[in-house]
Amino acid sequence: MPTICLGFKSSIKFFSFPAKLTRLIHLRYITLSCDDLDVLPKDMSNLWNLQTLIVDTKSRNLTINANIWKMIQLRHLKTEASIILAANGDGKAKAGENLQILGRLSPECCTDEGFNKARHLKELGVRGQLATLFEITSLDKLDRLENLKLLNDIYPESASRNPLRGILKSNWFPPNLKKLTLSGVHKNDEDE
Repeated sequence: MPTICLGFKSSIKFFSFPAKLTRLIHLRYITLSCDDLDVLPKDMSNLWNLQTLIVDTKSRNLTINANIWKMIQLRHLKTEASIILAANGDGKAKAGENLQILGRLSPECCTDEGFNKARHLKELGVRGQLATLFEITSLDKLDRLENLKLLNDIYPESASRNPLRGILKSNWFPPNLKKLTLSGVHKNDEDE
């Protein structure tokens, strides 16, 4: 059942995603809480004034059909699910300029195009098959990134059966990184 937090004192509970929510264009902060929420609709793009979007769900993946690059005020997008961005950017000059926290993005969505738009990121979380991430891109261009959380989620397999090799030896990480959190990453003999 989705929950919308209005301020910090009360919340309204819904049994399904409230379609009228996407008409509240002056909304700046929203927390959606729903155990089985796995898709955010395209109409969420209409919330151009939204600064913080937090999605609390037990779903493994969260597909965002909304074009977050049209939400030019968006600063914080957080969830524990692996975010799959279904909509591509529209090329606006200010798209992603204010985005500071993005967690947890699917490795497949960690593209140079997206990182060029979100170049002011300070905190990034990535959840999924991290081997894919290391093949796709490098995070060295995110020169403002201070906090990086990597969760190697290779469900239904065990991460210990597929250790990542050599990730700590590469110059793959951003230059100003202050905090690195690795989860589901198992050391093997080659990493010594």
